Amino acid sequence: MNKIFTIIPAVIILTLTAVAAYGQQEADLGFKWVRTVHEDAVRPYSEGVAAFCKNGEWGYMDTYGTTVIAPSFDDARSFKYGVALVSKDSKWGVINRSGYVIIPIQYDSIEPFSDNTALAVKDGKSYYLYSSGQIRELPDGITFHSYSSDIAKVTKKTRNGDRYGFIDNGKGYYVIEPSYEEATDFYGDFAIVRKKGATYIINKNEKKIKPRGNISIDNTYLSPESGSGFIRKSDGTYNLLMRERNTFTEVQTSFSTANPFHEGMALVSSGNSLRFIYPSGATAINLSGYDNAGNFSDGLAWVEANGKYGYIDKRGHLVIDTVFSLAGDFSEGFATASYQGRRGIIKRAAPYDTYPRLAISSVKISDANGNSTVEPGETFRYSVTIENSGDEAASGVTASIAVEGGRTDVTFEPSDAAAPVIYSGESETVTFTGRAGTYLTPGEIPVSISVTADNLLGATTASKTIKSGAASRSRLVIASYKVYSPDDTPLQKGKDIRLDVFIKNEGQDVARNSSVRLRLPDGVSAKSLDLSAGNVAPGQTVRVTTLIEVDTAAAQNIFSIITSASEMSKKQSDVKFVSFEIGKASSSVNFLLQ
Repeated sequence: MNKIFTIIPAVIILTLTAVAAYGQQEADLGFKWVRTVHEDAVRPYSEGVAAFCKNGEWGYMDTYGTTVIAPSFDDARSFKYGVALVSKDSKWGVINRSGYVIIPIQYDSIEPFSDNTALAVKDGKSYYLYSSGQIRELPDGITFHSYSSDIAKVTKKTRNGDRYGFIDNGKGYYVIEPSYEEATDFYGDFAIVRKKGATYIINKNEKKIKPRGNISIDNTYLSPESGSGFIRKSDGTYNLLMRERNTFTEVQTSFSTANPFHEGMALVSSGNSLRFIYPSGATAINLSGYDNAGNFSDGLAWVEANGKYGYIDKRGHLVIDTVFSLAGDFSEGFATASYQGRRGIIKRAAPYDTYPRLAISSVKISDANGNSTVEPGETFRYSVTIENSGDEAASGVTASIAVEGGRTDVTFEPSDAAAPVIYSGESETVTFTGRAGTYLTPGEIPVSISVTADNLLGATTASKTIKSGAASRSRLVIASYKVYSPDDTPLQKGKDIRLDVFIKNEGQDVARNSSVRLRLPDGVSAKSLDLSAGNVAPGQTVRVTTLIEVDTAAAQNIFSIITSASEMSKKQSDVKFVSFEIGKASSSVNFLLQ
């Protein structure tokens, strides 16, 4: 049977809403953002789980987003009757809610389960598969179709051509003999058939009903719910086929488009007029002011106005505001929607709902010299403390930081940080690593911080500044050194030798956490290679000292040690050679006098 109704297309406009809402404010918009979708694809929830795709493999998750069947399939369909169709290597099979394969993955195709039964094909042979795991091989010579309303259409070849009848869903007996030249599946209690050139409607008892209208197998659709449906005319418009008890009457409506009846209403349009109608044809909801809409599901239908999507109830009341850039049908209380570039799972707001509420409670900068001022070339840490004052734990918390105003003299790498969960009443601190450029402009560096969570609709933002300044004007130099033995005897191999290095700050700022590092030649060892001098004030000279020893096996007697002095930022250092000779009483040099 050809498709005789048109699904009104959803016009996706990528204009994002400017509404900023998070935490309890979601309830004011009529919904709760359950969680952000990170999977590649998620199918509607059915029987408490949803099929999802991650990295090309399909599995199933519960309403909390927890994986209940690990992704391992090439494709996976929604659960129904406690079973679901899955595919691997272009073959199909059936699993149960525990993920066990109850019907082998070996069929070329399997139709969706209906009435606990699915039609399957393998190597040209047909089978009925049952949700219990049973398999029935179907006889040759008859073409079998999927069950609908506990009855399945069959096609039998006869001397006069194909003839259509119907079998039951028990033992497979004929309940209507194959005598019809054409037939549709049963739509609830009724099917459309053609026999000897006459087209009419039959019920399950094969009672014939001649409709008042111009119906045919290819242009008529009946609703399984009410029996009413639509007739597609040659000009592409639709007339209502209204059922009143056992009478079917064509009503001249000339709808431009007509969706099937769902939950007692059908979406139709006439020109620019969009509305829902009852099976009687009476207007149920006038959608004036909306550009598009979807079918009712779970008592809600999405509507679109000016590129924004929300939901109405069966009274036509807007119960979820039009704040989404895209919205899907509800199923088992949940729907997928997109908000400001994020895909998520939503539900209707309820009085008992809880929400996280995040705030940036403090920020702290830790830089090399401890002055909380970022200087040229300096690497620093920027810590952000996030507090959850809501009544629900915030899961999948992420924070991002960005330098405002297009400035490039300070960068953060990476610019995102994560906290798996922040429980109600608690806080967590995330840290960013920043780096200042060589040519840093002194002043205030504006930065913006944004924090959100998987179960939070919007983001908490804060604008902060980082103080920047010129580089430290300290200047450490190695002023002098002295090499001698502790007992004032000549220097000897294998004996302790004292090394003193004197460093001076010739700059205008304090040299913080100053140190001297030694590089020793072969045959020389030292108690320490890093000699701390602490903070050195402008004009101050500080001595650092260590014991060294020359190996008795060393061939030479004259040695040079490379010494380098620097402060904490390591931005400037002074390098000198310390030389001494075995056998001499001492060696010393005053570099400042040279």
